[in-house]
Amino acid sequence: MSDFTQRLAALSPEKRKLLELRLKRRGILLAVDQQIPRRSEVGPTPLSFAQERLWFLDQFEPDGSVYNVPIALRLDGSLDVTALESSLNQIVARHEVLRTSFRAVEGEPEQIVAAAQMIDLCVIDLQELSGPEQQAAVAETLGRKAREPFDLAHGPLLRAALLRLQPTEHIFFLCLHHIVSDEWSSSILFRELAFYYNTAASNKHAQLDDLPIQYADYALWQRQWLQGEALEGELSYWKEKLAGAPPSPLPPIDHARPPRQTYHGERVSRLLLPGPRL
Repeated sequence: MSDFTQRLAALSPEKRKLLELRLKRRGILLAVDQQIPRRSEVGPTPLSFAQERLWFLDQFEPDGSVYNVPIALRLDGSLDVTALESSLNQIVARHEVLRTSFRAVEGEPEQIVAAAQMIDLCVIDLQELSGPEQQAAVAETLGRKAREPFDLAHGPLLRAALLRLQPTEHIFFLCLHHIVSDEWSSSILFRELAFYYNTAASNKHAQLDDLPIQYADYALWQRQWLQGEALEGELSYWKEKLAGAPPSPLPPIDHARPPRQTYHGERVSRLLLPGPRL
């Protein structure tokens, strides 16, 4: 539970009602305490707004890798490769979003969750290479695998590799598309991976609690919630806040672009509106 949710739950009914009233006057509706239901039917589901942005960018520039999320971990000590691969597939079975692909029907994207999907752990043995050769091979292999594009329409949108440097030295590589993962969820993935691996390596049978909802449940809820009064409230708030805001003095943006975008840009910071410190 987030700190905000905890503080909200600690309010008395009177203070909660007063807060909701003040926020409503500013065009903000509280939705943090709404229960997100499980989907009643298993089938195509609309994308969340964040997923739709990434899907559009992929349609705009297919076969790109700029939204790949590569992660490499160095593992020292004895390693049970079979247990590692099994643990990875337990996570894929647990999280629907890791079994999800995205297709367009009459121009509208929808997400499809596969009933089952197996991820092969590609083991690459580099033990016979000398130190400098091994370092070069690691850099080349990780860079190449990080740049390989994903096929959003078919998946899988996750791939894994294990580079064996020595009998007790490995590099575990995992790459996901940003449409199914982000930095915050990656920490959950590795925490659960450690749990499943330790359980399998020690021949235990512990299990994690079932997930109350899946990401597709959230995506459907978000689409149904952010419309009507809720949408108008959000739009009204920002229209009021941005009314009269001066144009942002950005540098010229009419320079000719190369045939293929490189994403080698610069960063410009500009405070649009003063606001309260959160």
